[in-house]
This record gives sequence, structure tokens and C-alpha cells, in this order.
Amino acid sequence: MNKGLKIALIAAACIIVVGLVIGVVGFALGGDAFFKNEELTEREIVIEGDFSDIYIDCERSAVVILPSEDGVCRIIAAESEKSRISAEAVNGRLEIKQSKHPKWSINFFNFDFSVFKPYRLDIYLPANEYGELIASNVSGGIRVSEGFSFNNARLDTVSGGIKFHSSVRSSASFESTSGGIEASGFECELLKADCTSGGIRLSSISCAAADIECTSGGVTLTRVIASGRLEVDTVSGGITFENCDGGEIRAETVSGPIKGSLLSPKVFKTDTVSGRISVPADGEGGFCELETTSGRIEITIAE
Repeated sequence: MNKGLKIALIAAACIIVVGLVIGVVGFALGGDAFFKNEELTEREIVIEGDFSDIYIDCERSAVVILPSEDGVCRIIAAESEKSRISAEAVNGRLEIKQSKHPKWSINFFNFDFSVFKPYRLDIYLPANEYGELIASNVSGGIRVSEGFSFNNARLDTVSGGIKFHSSVRSSASFESTSGGIEASGFECELLKADCTSGGIRLSSISCAAADIECTSGGVTLTRVIASGRLEVDTVSGGITFENCDGGEIRAETVSGPIKGSLLSPKVFKTDTVSGRISVPADGEGGFCELETTSGRIEITIAE
């Protein structure tokens, strides 16, 4: 073990030990009083005016988009002295923004652990068709329930998952650094899903082309059909197709199997360093290129 690695491991161990000691001492001196709790209040914002596009920019919120039962657009937001929500319809666009949250700091025996907990942000929209949905969140995740139709949807988070279950007509883009991506039930032209850590699960989606990437985590596709190119890449994690298809398919992973079922015959090109290969005989279809460094390749054609 080299000297630099030894120093890094020792430093990490020291940090862990110090944290444990502070925690034990804090509970001994006063239990919950050791942790400063953030005081929250909830506020309802009723949106007046028409809009077709939606723009959301958050630092730390659990963003949930739901149908409005009474046809009124309203927002239920948790706020504190450190965070406020502004929301208004401007020039045909609903803009929702969260004020910047100051960086947390450590005060001895008074550490604010609530900085790690996302605020509530429920957005109730009249069930309708919309133009563009752009939602960005640093910490807390984004969930869009059923009942909406967007021309374009672009969602991205740093820490938190994405769950999207509405319709998209043109392009859908989902990006998460730390947190899984789930999407289902729509037809679009272009589909892109990019996840650094957490895995990707897509189901019942038809598109012209799909580009799916995941660095650490598996990719599971169920009834995902691309009339053009379907491309899947992951570094650490398997790739599973369940009744999927594409005019041309390419799937590649470094560590993990590639398995499942396709809906139509293909001309297969396969490669693995460590693992068995089992694919159907070449048929009259597009190319299907499958490659893994460590893992098996097992594909069937669904009857």
C-alpha cells in the first residue's frame, strides 16, 4: 500500500471516529437538544393567470407534481427562515424558484442536521396539456404523477431520484447524479436518460430513438420500443430487456450481464471476455450489438 493511500485511509478513519465521539457526547449531554431543529411553516400559493410552460428551479425540495382536483393551480410549500418559494405566471410560463440555502456550518453542540432533509414542494396543476416542463433540483428528487401531457420534458437532479409517469409528445430527458430514474407510459420522438449512480427503470415507452446511460447501477427496460436506434450503456451493472425492440440496438456494459427478450429477429454481434453467450440465430432485422467485459449475454425472441 503506497504512502498516499495510507494517509487517506487514516484521515478518513479519524473523521469517522471524531463524528462518533461528538454524537455520543451530544446525546449524553442532552439527547435531541444536541441537534438544532429547523422550524418550518407551510404556505399555499394560488397561481393566477394562464400558462403553458413550467419552469422549476430548486436547491433542496422534494418536488411533486400532482393533478389539481378543483382545476386551480396551487402550490403547497414548506418554508423556513433559510428558504422561501416564489411562484408566478409570467408571459405564459409558470416560474417556481427556491431561494438559495446558505451553506451549513458546525457550531459545537449545535449542529443543524435538518439541512440534509428536503423541503416539501407540492405543485397541483389542472390536468391539461402543457408545452415545456423544465425542472431542476439539487437535493430532494422530482416526481411527476399521471394525468399530464407535455410537449417536452427535461428533468435533472443532483441528489435525489426522478419518477415520471405522464405523457411526452416530442422529447423527454432525465438526468440524475445520485438517485435512480423511473419513467413509464408515453410515446415521444427522442428519449434520453442519464444516471451516474442509482439505476434506470423504463417501461411502456415508444420513441423514435433512445439513448440510455448509467455509470453505476443496472438498466431495466420493459416494453421500450424504438423505431430507430436504441442504445444502452452502463459501466457497473447489468442490462435487462423485457419485450423490447429497436430498428437497431446497441448495449454495452463493463461489469454485468446483458439478458432478456426482444420482439423481433436481429442480426447479432456479441462479445464478452468472461461469460457465456446465448442468442438466437440471425434473422431478417436490424443489427443488435451486445458487449460486456464481465458477464453473460442471454437474449431470446419473445413469441
